[in-house]
Amino acid sequence: MAQHGAGRRHGGGQRSGRTASAREHLSGENGLLTNTLSISRVITERGDTLRAAGIEPTAPLLDSIAAYAELLLLWNRKINLTTITDPSEILARNFVESFCGARWLARETGILCDIGSGAGFPGLALKLVRPGWQVRLFEPNLKKAAFLAEVARHLELADVEVVRMRWEDARVANESVDAVTARAVGSYEQIIGSAGRALKADGRLLLWVGASESAKLQSTPDWKWEMEALPGSRERVLLVGAPLR
Repeated sequence: MAQHGAGRRHGGGQRSGRTASAREHLSGENGLLTNTLSISRVITERGDTLRAAGIEPTAPLLDSIAAYAELLLLWNRKINLTTITDPSEILARNFVESFCGARWLARETGILCDIGSGAGFPGLALKLVRPGWQVRLFEPNLKKAAFLAEVARHLELADVEVVRMRWEDARVANESVDAVTARAVGSYEQIIGSAGRALKADGRLLLWVGASESAKLQSTPDWKWEMEALPGSRERVLLVGAPLR
């Protein structure tokens, strides 16, 4: 199992030069520095939008979001991580929507497995607001896995494990994790089956899906489902399932 370790402590504390460091790398990127400065400004000015997800917009959290977003834009120049590059959309679609899953991670600690992590949404983003949780990011793509490891290192996030393999190929022990998350990965029927085995009795499966997909998945037997709308969207929802045993 190919894995990348990550930093020593939660990245929501002091700035530690994170944002400045990212900008040093960006200074020669043909105007990209202007975009990242815009991101920092937008995140600061629109931090209150985090409250739509039940998250308090503290200064350390906003700093971590800005540093993460700047790395996202930098790496996105070389590898395909996201089509969303507008600062307001990065905040709303990537971070706020991811943070909507936080209320389902009510414990101080737990184990979360994120399937097909890509750019880290929702799994790595949730780590910013649930620092006590262990987060395992399943991403088979080498370059994307390297990006996830770099964000975790740069933000000094402890207990983040990047697993460079497909979720369906991993041997996750039965009833060993507290939450499984997935966004825009497809094959949800297979995910439901494998997640049901991996989740503890009181665990939750969190799926960021379209409303029509949600309606279909809620007919899956032996699960109890709850659905909630995502802020500012009529088409995207968060579908939360609990296996019935």
